[in-house]
Amino acid sequence: MPGSLALMLALLVPAPVQAEQAHVGRAAQLLHCAALMMLVAGLINNETGAKAFRAGRLNLRRLPGPMGERASAVTSRYERLKRGLPLPRLMEEFDRIFPDCP
Repeated sequence: MPGSLALMLALLVPAPVQAEQAHVGRAAQLLHCAALMMLVAGLINNETGAKAFRAGRLNLRRLPGPMGERASAVTSRYERLKRGLPLPRLMEEFDRIFPDCP
């Protein structure tokens, strides 16, 4: 019975969310950094934005798994950040996390 419950949940949770949830520890940090950097890079059009975009791409390449799954996970996190944080909080998160992103 527990196996069938897991299968039902897997079918109910969209694939991008599954890909995002598959990352833990350092990979989760890379995922968050990549999504946040790419989101902020799209909001600011200067050298900081360019650096943020490059950092986001680098973190995307460092994530484990096939590129399609990595891109899906980053896209899912990007969308959650975009919908979940107002611009001032998003920029605070960027300022807080950018120095610690690998």
